[in-house]
Amino acid sequence: MKNTNNVRIQKWRLLHLPLTMLGFLVLFLNSQAAKAIVEIRGGYAINSGVASGFNSNFNNSALCTIATCKGLMGSAGLTGDVIFSPPLLKIGIGARYQSLSSSISLPLSSGDFKYTNNRLAVLVNYRLINTLVYFGPIATYGLSHTTNMNYSIAGFSADYTPDTNSSYSLGVEGGIKLGLFTVGTELGVLSLTSQNFKTKSLATLPVSNNFDVSMSGPYVNVLVGVAF
Repeated sequence: MKNTNNVRIQKWRLLHLPLTMLGFLVLFLNSQAAKAIVEIRGGYAINSGVASGFNSNFNNSALCTIATCKGLMGSAGLTGDVIFSPPLLKIGIGARYQSLSSSISLPLSSGDFKYTNNRLAVLVNYRLINTLVYFGPIATYGLSHTTNMNYSIAGFSADYTPDTNSSYSLGVEGGIKLGLFTVGTELGVLSLTSQNFKTKSLATLPVSNNFDVSMSGPYVNVLVGVAF
């Protein structure tokens, strides 16, 4: 029995130093993450808003009534953030790029619509908690948009582009820090509006020019990143 206890003690002594060093390493990495100046992260966003704001040209078209075009619900796509957080401050300033899209097939084989919006926005967040976990409000404001509405049928395709775009979002974010890595979720409301869509196509189309589309609504964003 005494020999068995001695063996256990020796094994523990052999493991004690590596485990201690590992513990210090984890604490160090977490402390560095908590003090991180730059955070780079990417993820996937889902905007559950229902397409709305169509003007009469769009609503009254033969193929795209209010009921059918409301099938163009929300949008989803990839998100990328770069955030700079000045030392000793809880505020972060950076940029967000999103590539969002949605599509719908109209009834009776009347064609397909596809909506895409590539959005570059300024980002500001404030972390009320910023230790091994983080939590706080976050907001974005769109600076640049590349928006397109494509209509296609039987091998024919026409692209509609808007004269103006506007977007902003308000939400809250929260997550955990695993060493230099971060994993989190963001919930909020996105306002995304495009006005006066037009096409350069010379063909006779079932949807007229000069219509507006709003894809605004609640959103969720799942993000993973690295902070240093």
